[in-house]
Amino acid sequence: MNGKQEVRSVLRSFHVGTDLGQQVDHTAIVVVEQAIEFAGERDRATYEPICRRRLTVRLARRLSLLTGYGEVVEGVKELMESPELAKSNGVTLSYDATGAGSMAADWFRTVKLPGHVYPVVFTAGDVPHYKEGRYLVPKNALMVGMMRAFEVDRLRVAADVDGWGDLEAELLSIRRLPGGRYNAGNGARWVSEGEHDDMAMALALALHGCREQVLPERGDRVRRRVG
Repeated sequence: MNGKQEVRSVLRSFHVGTDLGQQVDHTAIVVVEQAIEFAGERDRATYEPICRRRLTVRLARRLSLLTGYGEVVEGVKELMESPELAKSNGVTLSYDATGAGSMAADWFRTVKLPGHVYPVVFTAGDVPHYKEGRYLVPKNALMVGMMRAFEVDRLRVAADVDGWGDLEAELLSIRRLPGGRYNAGNGARWVSEGEHDDMAMALALALHGCREQVLPERGDRVRRRVG
């Protein structure tokens, strides 16, 4: 025996991001899993379990053009109510409520969805804020959050994600430009130079939900699950 203890998830949540299109642009859906993992390590002084956060892309899907909003909403509802997501420690939906997406917001309001729902309006401003039931978020802020997830939070992609090729192509088309007041510490603007950015934006939206509902890495909730 090598003495290593198997890593196990003590808390898990799922975060759905939906970038809405219809006639010209595709609708894309991405799911990110947030997991708090324990590998047997404890603080020597307090015996507090030492856990680490892991973010994993579990689903990346681009829908056919002209897919109706009703069909999109029912598909998202079915996904959020699926057994794996329903038995987790939380689920969120962040969807594009900008432009044509504002019409889809009416569809989303007609169904009862589990968890927290965040209608996100992309803006060209510098500071995210909440207004009249919607989250007004600079598109650059979403891009910054996504890049930070890869560079700092070590976001990874599950091996069995079918849509990873399309998502990867979009991510590789994103370029960093200098300047901008909203810089989240990196002094940069991020722009997409590719033909599509729907899957990248769906990922950025999923990560927005993850940041809104961060699972704890320590405390009573974790201690009860670790034992």
